[in-house]
Amino acid sequence: MSPQSLQTPVSPALLNRLPLDMRGAIQHLAAEDHSTRITTSQGSSHVLLRFSDALHEVVPTPGCKCTVPIGSALMPLTKASAEGTVLA
Repeated sequence: MSPQSLQTPVSPALLNRLPLDMRGAIQHLAAEDHSTRITTSQGSSHVLLRFSDALHEVVPTPGCKCTVPIGSALMPLTKASAEGTVLA
């Protein structure tokens, strides 16, 4: 057996900020004013934590960071190209 297979999985430090009944697989983070909403497989919880700090504490959870300007989010989608570029 390799040493890697003997290692126990590391939980993200961010989970320690949640109530025990809300801890689960992290699915979504959202910035809300000066805090962060954390959604897990067990539900959603609001934590007084800067979003940038939450991103540091979410390691080693795989995923991606997406940001959308509010003006773009409110504009209706009218066309998409084959290259993946969205045209409004």
